[in-house]
Amino acid sequence: MSGPVPLTHSDTEFLSEDEEIEIIPRFKLDRLQFLNGQWGPFVPSIPIKVPLWLAITLRKQNKCRIRIPAWMDYDNLVAHLAQEKRDELFAPIPYYYQEIAAQLLSVASADIDRLEETRLLLKDIEEVRADKVRRSLQRKSDGGVFVLKLNNIAAFELNEIRTFFTLVLDRMYALSKENTGA
Repeated sequence: MSGPVPLTHSDTEFLSEDEEIEIIPRFKLDRLQFLNGQWGPFVPSIPIKVPLWLAITLRKQNKCRIRIPAWMDYDNLVAHLAQEKRDELFAPIPYYYQEIAAQLLSVASADIDRLEETRLLLKDIEEVRADKVRRSLQRKSDGGVFVLKLNNIAAFELNEIRTFFTLVLDRMYALSKENTGA
């Protein structure tokens, strides 16, 4: 039996683009109308929240500056990394943090203070969180009851383990049917 097809990184990146982000427009326009909503008014130097996809499009056209989210600020990332290292459970972070950060690092690098340090901190956070998943799986593979707390897990982390968990759960279900004689 084959399991579900996992989402690709492109899929989760696409889903992340509906998250709102603040921009500072460099143009004046009453509003922009799209099938999924309208945004505006756009006034130069007056911050406004728009979906990430629109922010990226406008930034590529040099029509705005993107205000980096507070969670992506260097000092907040330093504190977050410390919390991830200190706590056994995942620390709260936006669900699409990795996808949003990757797009902002690519498109709006000029808008990010301490760019390289920010990039390294994000990578460190990703590695610490991945290590938490690995350690949890190793601890739980001793034959006892399998419990894994996934509070505050991010989209890309969930996507990484989705196929594995689906296969494990399918196998556990098959074994339980065999043991009950069903």
